[in-house]
Amino acid sequence: MATLTKLATLFCAFTLLITESVSAGHLTGSWSTLSSMSTPRLSPFVAAVDGKLYVAGGNIGGANPTTNVLESYNTVTDTWTTLAPMPSGRYQGGIAVLGTNIYTLGGWNPPTSFIPTSTVQIYDTLTNTWTIGPSMPILSSSGPSGVIGGKIYKHTAEHGFSSASRQLHVFDPGASTWTALANLPNDHAGGAAGVSGGKLYVAAGNDFGFGSAGGPHAQVHAYDPVTNIWSTLTTGPTARAGVAGDMFGDHLLVAGGGTNGNVFEAYEVATDTWSTLPLLPTATSSAGGAVIGNKFYVVGGTTPGGTLLNTLQVFTIPEPATAVLLGIGFAFAGLATSHRRRMDR
Repeated sequence: MATLTKLATLFCAFTLLITESVSAGHLTGSWSTLSSMSTPRLSPFVAAVDGKLYVAGGNIGGANPTTNVLESYNTVTDTWTTLAPMPSGRYQGGIAVLGTNIYTLGGWNPPTSFIPTSTVQIYDTLTNTWTIGPSMPILSSSGPSGVIGGKIYKHTAEHGFSSASRQLHVFDPGASTWTALANLPNDHAGGAAGVSGGKLYVAAGNDFGFGSAGGPHAQVHAYDPVTNIWSTLTTGPTARAGVAGDMFGDHLLVAGGGTNGNVFEAYEVATDTWSTLPLLPTATSSAGGAVIGNKFYVVGGTTPGGTLLNTLQVFTIPEPATAVLLGIGFAFAGLATSHRRRMDR
């Protein structure tokens, strides 16, 4: 009996140890291509809410490049649905999700205007309706955003009056106010962002003031809202802008971008290290990205040759097999406990 109990305890400990080692390791997975959306476009607003993917606005090329089309993707049925259009088309802005509402922040809207906008448009996924929220205090485009503690943090990479901006603002929905925060060390126009451990991580992008000539880079910066301080972390292997990104666990996924349109890399927060992952099936720049469950979706963009894309590419990260082992371990422990109780009677 004692031997059975010890074995069960050791098995549980072993499976827990494996689980910890897997969670701290580099990601693995594979790409596949799913059903295409109806509207080819680059630089759309992309977000995930309740297991569905939403793609709003974007650049469709031509003399009137801005679209206001909104489509949603059902991950269960592999189908797209056209929803209520944006009040005003936008592209290359920030996006954030609060509850079941999607916030589209700033962006470009030529030919109506050839400078960015400060407008905030809010989509309610439950009612399929749009409303206008409190405008940003500055014109804003190209910078990524994230949500920490129910507040939206938005990096403005371009404001239309100079080549670059490194500003950060926070929106408090309770007070309906925007507040300026500490500037970024470098601009991240067309970069990736994600939140982990209460901090905002941004990677890659274009900084027109970076180095002697400026241009795409692979730098990583983290913002701590408690101290209002940015820190500089390990630079990635590939300098690029126009990437698709999102956070999976504590891994910031960075896909496509620039002339390296099929490069896929991940930054791991826990170890401050980068890993190279399988190449995208279709090279893309200025696509949108979002994580749903164990899948990373990359939608739209443009090929290195300038062809607009309506493709949906998904990177599937295998569910840890250790979860099954862990369940067996606990069952084994329960069996041993039950057997001991019978012996004690």
